[in-house]
Amino acid sequence: MEFYRNALELQEDMMKFLLREKNVPRKYRGVVTYPIVAAFDELFDLMHQANRIYADAEESTAKRREIQTACIRKVDEIYRLLQRTVSLLWKDRLKSKTPSAEQQRLRNALNDFATRLKREEELLTGWRNSTKQNKKRAKE
Repeated sequence: MEFYRNALELQEDMMKFLLREKNVPRKYRGVVTYPIVAAFDELFDLMHQANRIYADAEESTAKRREIQTACIRKVDEIYRLLQRTVSLLWKDRLKSKTPSAEQQRLRNALNDFATRLKREEELLTGWRNSTKQNKKRAKE
């Protein structure tokens, strides 16, 4: 369950970043940080729901895949929220022709989160595709 471990580490790192005043001003927490926290909570709820379903029949397989697809959509939502963060921080802290070391640190962290979210989406897609294979086995 690499997708689960990856999501946990990503959540922890993003929360540390988003809750530091030097990274994200308090005035943006209601718009950016708290929605990302809520989206991660929903993602983990969906992962648990899907993992509790044993895909041994066509109906249970379809339900599990439906929830796994919802997990992928939730990662897309987190990515969208990260884009909002970049947009807000651009106006507040990042806009500069010659970025300072601090601005570069912020940019690097945000780029890293985007890359890791893409990896999470790939892992979740692989998980969903493995359920499809289980469906084939259940028909045999």
